Amino acid sequence: SRDFYYSKARKPDDVILLSLKTTIKERWQQILNEGKSVKTRYLGTLDKSVTKDQIDEMQLKNIILVVTEWAIKNTESYKSSKNVLTFKEFFEYLKNKDISTWTKY
Repeated sequence: SRDFYYSKARKPDDVILLSLKTTIKERWQQILNEGKSVKTRYLGTLDKSVTKDQIDEMQLKNIILVVTEWAIKNTESYKSSKNVLTFKEFFEYLKNKDISTWTKY
């Protein structure tokens, strides 16, 4: 909720921010202006051409790239990066996350 997002009692990663872009190019940096009080941001895409340099820069800015299982299996820059998840892994993370604080707002 809006109240939870602006709550001073929450921790920066209590909020999950997922931004979706069909293709990345240089537009991935737009996510840095979204959710300024969120530490880790997730960027979902169908793009199979994100470079290793872009992924490394995203990691420095606490952005985790979320892609399809096919893309991660078939794209070298995705396979070798620590900050790349499949959509399935992302949703498993959400499923296991403690969201009890969300219900207070």
